[in-house]
Amino acid sequence: MSEHPTSLSALAPPSEAAERARAREHVLLQQLAQVEAELQAVYRSTSWRITAPVRRLLGRALRLSLLTGIGRRPARSPGPPLAQAKAALRTQMEGELANFLASDARLALPTSTAPEVSILIVLFNQAPLTLACLRAIAATVQQPVEVIIVDNASSDATGALLDRLDGAIVRRNEANRHYLHGVNQAAALARGRALLLLNNDACLRP
Repeated sequence: MSEHPTSLSALAPPSEAAERARAREHVLLQQLAQVEAELQAVYRSTSWRITAPVRRLLGRALRLSLLTGIGRRPARSPGPPLAQAKAALRTQMEGELANFLASDARLALPTSTAPEVSILIVLFNQAPLTLACLRAIAATVQQPVEVIIVDNASSDATGALLDRLDGAIVRRNEANRHYLHGVNQAAALARGRALLLLNNDACLRP
């Protein structure tokens, strides 16, 4: 007989728990590989490449999220003064939209036959914010630009507002095709050397 007999535990088949752990590990590794492949596909996508200039131009837009409460949740409930300021601002924007639509006025946006920048805006409702955003573009932009708007089947006054625009390229979807698809639609129409994605709750500053 051998002087070093094999232990019984080494000859014993793996336990059911160990087999489940190995199977789980295999599944997790497969899922990780799939996620990494999808991430690489995003990096190679047209949307990622065309939005590269935007990530360098974000500093040009002033977000109104803190004032409007869109897109950000405060860590604590705002105190009465801040809540009142938000309500007052929203009421003011709604009043400005109502006055604009009740008048015969139109809003002329900058346009160019050779734009340096294409401003892309994807909409889904929030018409009062959209009016403020577009007015800021009209008042501040001096460079050769074009404004391309994709509306994802808004159900509020957005349609009526878009009817009053001059100079913008407008694409209206019959259904909500969501933000990424809307960006791709707008980018396909763009002629500018750079793209600027602008949310309708943001206003450009000089």
